[in-house]
Amino acid sequence: MKPSAYHSGETEADNSQTPWWLIRQLQDITNLNFVHDICARENSVKSSSGSFWSKEDNALIIDWANDQFPFGANLKDACWMNPPFSMAKEFNAKAAIEAQKGVVTLGCCVHAPDRNWFIELEKQATFIYVPDRRIQFLTHEGKPFTRIDKRGKTVSSGANFPLCFPLFTPFNNGGEAKQIRFICDKEKYS
Repeated sequence: MKPSAYHSGETEADNSQTPWWLIRQLQDITNLNFVHDICARENSVKSSSGSFWSKEDNALIIDWANDQFPFGANLKDACWMNPPFSMAKEFNAKAAIEAQKGVVTLGCCVHAPDRNWFIELEKQATFIYVPDRRIQFLTHEGKPFTRIDKRGKTVSSGANFPLCFPLFTPFNNGGEAKQIRFICDKEKYS
């Protein structure tokens, strides 16, 4: 039986989209061009080429280094990976394996330095980019998340946990990822 690349449920957290302003800022900070999206739906692709793998492609069983997508045209080419949060551990482990084959990937996951899986991630990533605040992701339809507050008003809702963006490359700093904090600048990158 093949491992499932996505959570079996259709929760908003597992199917949330990264906002474009954040993608632009991360590309600027890392000096990378995302030419392939590891985990996307047709309406949420975050690659410059439009290249992506969907739930049906199951990126957990694909050999990323040998697949035919426009990767490696230059040293700035990389993959973007915002996996379902329920599968972040598995996707990050896969990105670390593929990095040893030369595939550069910037991912997204919960910033949880006290968890065992995150301690392993720190040994495998090259850098971990940590934003100065929580990020408001979009629904799978591309709309902002909202919630009803105590007064009954609809308000914007961000992630209810801190995030980080691990960068996997063939050069992993000797097993200890350097954490780099950055200031989110939605105005500049919108």
